[in-house]
Amino acid sequence: MTKTQKKGKKSKQEVISGDDMDVDSSFETEIIRIFNASQTSGSIHQKLAVELRKYQELGRKDFGVGKVGEHEDYFLDEFIELLNVVLSIKKKTEAADRIIKFVLTFIRYGFNRESLMLHLMKGFEAKEKMVRLRCCQLVSMLIVLLKEIDEEIYEVLIEILEKRLLDKESKVRGNAAVALCRLVIGLEHEENQTVVKLCRLTRYEQSAEVRRVVMLALEPSEVTIPYLLERSRDVDKTNRKYLFSKIMSKIDYKTLSIEKREDLLMAGIRDRDAAVRQACIEMVAGCWLKSAGNDLAKLFEGLDVVDSEIADETVKCLLRAFPEIAELIEFSGNIWQELKPESAFLLRHTLEFFKERKEFAKLDERIPEVLDIVRCINKQLEIRSNEDRDNMDEGEPNFDEADAEVDYIILQLLLVAKLSDFMDELGRREMLTLMRRLLLIPDISEVHIGHIVDIIKRLSVDETDFTQIIVEVISEVQQSGEEAVLVLGEEDKKSVELLTQLKGLYIIRALLERCYKTLTESSVVYALTQEYVSPALTQHEPALLKCGIDCLALCALLDKQMAVGNAELLIAVCNQGTEELQIHGLKALFDLCFVYGVEVVGSNLEPGEIISIFMDGLASESYEIQGISAEGLCKLLYARKISEADLVLKNLCILYFHPEKADNSKFLQCLSYFFPAFCYSSSLNQQRMAGLVVDILVEYTRAYNDLKSVNPSIKTPYEVALQLLSWIDPKISKDILSSLNINVQNIEGFFDISWYFQIGTDALVAANSSLEDYQVLKTMIQLVTKLVVDSLKYEELVFADSVNVNIVMREQYKAKKELELKKISVLINHVKNKMINDDGDNYADLSILVKLMAKVEGVVLKQLGLVTLKDEKLAEFLHLHPVKLAYSKVDPDFEFSVDADADSSTNAQNKFFDSDDFPATPASSVDTSDITSQVKLINDLTTSLEKPKDPHFKNINLAPENDEALYSSDS
Repeated sequence: MTKTQKKGKKSKQEVISGDDMDVDSSFETEIIRIFNASQTSGSIHQKLAVELRKYQELGRKDFGVGKVGEHEDYFLDEFIELLNVVLSIKKKTEAADRIIKFVLTFIRYGFNRESLMLHLMKGFEAKEKMVRLRCCQLVSMLIVLLKEIDEEIYEVLIEILEKRLLDKESKVRGNAAVALCRLVIGLEHEENQTVVKLCRLTRYEQSAEVRRVVMLALEPSEVTIPYLLERSRDVDKTNRKYLFSKIMSKIDYKTLSIEKREDLLMAGIRDRDAAVRQACIEMVAGCWLKSAGNDLAKLFEGLDVVDSEIADETVKCLLRAFPEIAELIEFSGNIWQELKPESAFLLRHTLEFFKERKEFAKLDERIPEVLDIVRCINKQLEIRSNEDRDNMDEGEPNFDEADAEVDYIILQLLLVAKLSDFMDELGRREMLTLMRRLLLIPDISEVHIGHIVDIIKRLSVDETDFTQIIVEVISEVQQSGEEAVLVLGEEDKKSVELLTQLKGLYIIRALLERCYKTLTESSVVYALTQEYVSPALTQHEPALLKCGIDCLALCALLDKQMAVGNAELLIAVCNQGTEELQIHGLKALFDLCFVYGVEVVGSNLEPGEIISIFMDGLASESYEIQGISAEGLCKLLYARKISEADLVLKNLCILYFHPEKADNSKFLQCLSYFFPAFCYSSSLNQQRMAGLVVDILVEYTRAYNDLKSVNPSIKTPYEVALQLLSWIDPKISKDILSSLNINVQNIEGFFDISWYFQIGTDALVAANSSLEDYQVLKTMIQLVTKLVVDSLKYEELVFADSVNVNIVMREQYKAKKELELKKISVLINHVKNKMINDDGDNYADLSILVKLMAKVEGVVLKQLGLVTLKDEKLAEFLHLHPVKLAYSKVDPDFEFSVDADADSSTNAQNKFFDSDDFPATPASSVDTSDITSQVKLINDLTTSLEKPKDPHFKNINLAPENDEALYSSDS
């Protein structure tokens, strides 16, 4: 390294070199030697740092504690001079990084750190990003080493580091954020502006790595914790994992509200990434459980299991991850007699866990006898009706809370009872009596009713016996309701009648959900529907109507005639009901259509009336109705229950790309899963989608400008085309089937992919009719270009790994592909000539597309073994009936003859291809031995169009931004 490096610029290949060094003294030589040695390996940094420290203290006799002398000032100058050489290196190199690490190692041993920091702060505004990055790295380390810092330097440092939070380089922003976090340690509990800026960085920073370093550097406090918890929904899975595995270990879960605990667990346990889920469970087992004194009941007290949405999933995941916990849960003693919501919750889940793992011996050891369960439930019922609570006023918090806890314990005991084998006859009788008694409780919840009916069904001899018991219970419910009405005043009569009727419908619904006999086989059930369900549908009370619709749908599932007869009623609900009723009506219709088919259900209606109802649901203002409609239609399409599948599929696809649906996550998530699953599951489905590609693109392209004004970030027509082609790509379908070990040779017609190339024919027909619409024309030509380029690989891809494919099948494939290419070549020739002869306002724009089509035509002809499409060969192609049929779509009245305007066509082409910027490519100049040379010409043409020199094109935007490009070579 020479001292001239201080004045001149350093080579990009050289980091630090001492070969041409002009050394004034041995002192300088030794420092330079140490710096040179530090770039070779990091293993000797410690030794070199000690050695450099000796040179720093050379000549001092006060052991480094006195005033800094002239020698040390000289050392500092030399050190900074060498450091500047490293900082100024423009590119990231290993040698420079090693020297930076050596500098960090050295300054730990003692240095004039404030002087070095002041010097490094000058590099924060440097033009070179590596200078700013290295300065931030060094300053961040210096802050850790400094025990105290001058107040003025502190303020200046805060100010310039905050500016670096807006640096365009993410690594600079990250290092600046770490330095700031170290400076504000101890201030997190205050509303410090720097702390707030760092917290907002975790929310708005685009780089996942920068968000991560800020998360890890911030100290948890009242100010920072809300921002840190938000990272449980971070788009980066590593950040989500780090929150649970590293950050939450610093936060006591008791300081969080129950709502925040619920949200955190909901985000972690339901995360799509297995590593994040595992980190969340380890956090619960390692941190939260330890903080709760290893007491599971105490831990779940903090989650409020009675009203929790995530407690069930949490304990299930916890037991699956750590099975030994289930072994430690105590079942002996008086635990069943002194149940609390948390203990009942844990006991029930532990028993279910043993059943899930089929450890029946452990289950039998721990589960109580049926009679004991009956006694436990009876005890809870006594608590529910004891005299002390009777003295409370209904509506008081303590009253409602006590009711909820007792009901929750009863619910857990019912779930435990469902795990019993009911082999004890006495226990069976007692349990049946208790279940009937529970159903007679006036305010028994809907959730309890379902589990009670499940137990009654297990206790019944057969379905007839089960039905008879439920009918008797419903009669008793109605009788008790009538008796209550007699002793009540007029004001309470209506509410009691409503509750009685509603409870009867709940029980009937539970019965219908568990019956499998048709209504003609079960006259008792049919009588119940006539007596209770039909009257409910004439009421104006929303709760009765909703339950009545559900019961009607369940009845219709058991009887086809009832489904056909009540379809009109359900349609009326969808058209005229409130949003909630429309949801129930739509669900009922979808269920019936899925079981019987759309045509059967709508046999008494106008053709297409049911489908129009579903399509109206997609256009509803309610996001929930949109999501239900999309989900139902997807299921019907997948099951092939819709005859108008093309219409539905086309509308779903257009709506999927529509900006108005961008905020409906349920709608988009449903379709994002459906389209790949639908297409890749069957070659027939891919063919169906392929037939709609051109229509979808034409409609989307025509509306694109209007849609872009609504949402500028929507996909361009070409991006939509690529998405559609990926769904119908035969190669992807083949790869998926192969990964499932499915032999594609056994699938009839799998190797016939002529339908894929038919898209090119359809696109050229659409282009022929859209010459005046430049956007549509451009999109169609882009689509044809993509298909033609892909056609080069499909013979190899389709037959790859299929060594046993017979020669006949291969030849059939080649013949069909050749026929499709002939269609495309004829149509390209026609559309190209029609565009050439267009002297309208779009002359310049069309010329760009003509040149691209000419190159694409060359690729097609090459695959057909031709160089140019002469009139004789064109006539030969047109004598083929499929080609003639395709050509008739662009020219219905054509009468082909050899004396067509060949000369005029050639002259017309010359005005496009005789310029310097777009040189003609004669057939003789094309490397006919390698077909990929033609593809390269397409990409070269696109590149040449980006910067036109011809004044004729000076006003044409040939290089629009990003996704507006005519054709991307990356495709």
